[in-house]
Amino acid sequence: MLQIRIDRNVEVVTCLLNLTERGSLDWNTGISSQPYRREVMQHFSHLKKHPAVLLTNQLHAQGFWWDAMIELAVTCTVFPEAALTADLRNSRYVNAGEGDPAKGKKTLDELLDLIDDFYIQAEFDDFYRAHQPLYDGIIREVEAGLPDAAWLQLVTDYYGAGSDEDIQGFYLIPSPLSIGGNGFGPEVHRDGELEVYNVFAPFRSVDAEEASCGFDRPEQLAKLAMHEFGHSFVNHALEPPRHKGPITRFAALYAAERATGQMGYEDWICVAEHIIRACEIRIALVAGQPESAARLLQHNIEQHAFHYLPAIVEALDDYEQNRSRYPSLSAFVPTLMQTLDAIAADQ
Repeated sequence: MLQIRIDRNVEVVTCLLNLTERGSLDWNTGISSQPYRREVMQHFSHLKKHPAVLLTNQLHAQGFWWDAMIELAVTCTVFPEAALTADLRNSRYVNAGEGDPAKGKKTLDELLDLIDDFYIQAEFDDFYRAHQPLYDGIIREVEAGLPDAAWLQLVTDYYGAGSDEDIQGFYLIPSPLSIGGNGFGPEVHRDGELEVYNVFAPFRSVDAEEASCGFDRPEQLAKLAMHEFGHSFVNHALEPPRHKGPITRFAALYAAERATGQMGYEDWICVAEHIIRACEIRIALVAGQPESAARLLQHNIEQHAFHYLPAIVEALDDYEQNRSRYPSLSAFVPTLMQTLDAIAADQ
């Protein structure tokens, strides 16, 4: 069952990111007109030099980006008494520690302490409570466009959700301060169960006079949620050092796109994006929507330069025909690695 909520921790870290020099530049490349963000920037402008803001900016430069901060937010207890309740993925510690995961863990402990202090100095709880009507309006917009139970069943069946570990819940977290149009898919492995998230920004710009909060796009919500949920079932099977050889060889095929800035993913994220997008195309076919599947494939090739996506889409037929052998998508990943090597060898 889909669960919807505003997450106060996410509100705190996205506020911090907006106050940073680097995070603010990211935001300005997104959907620019968001009255609430302007209010936040003005209200908390006196805290731009707070140590939590400065350390967050430094971590951003090291690759601990918005997605990492949001993963941190949903994995820790509430501010201002924050502590991690489960491990982050190892690459998060590597980025936070400039290659040293032990150092990264210490840095993130320091960051949580500083955010606790930021929360208190900012009187964030008072600000949050004062804006409850805004958050209530956001929840109403999301609820009005919620995908139905059949949609969630289709997605979970395709990925084999629950085959590898029990699912604690699927969470939709609207985030009015996140980069406009973006979504993030952190997964939390806690107490032997998996929590699956889609943390997502407004889908469009809004004017101050509008009643809408920018979350009134049901079709975009369904597409984005399917994509971000997919990361919870794919990322853990690919994170370094897993399958380093096939991943490196496949990602090398996109050297030209990287050189021109058309593609900026890390190697394993590049592969994860290919697999998730291929799954989205196959899910459309399973749902009896071949035209939609064809449009998705064309869009990913033309707009995202995923030239080798068709071969991965085709390879998933083996997965679909042999679910007793492959109860989950992650169980099929080693076979997909053979496909990646075959693609690389043919070029």
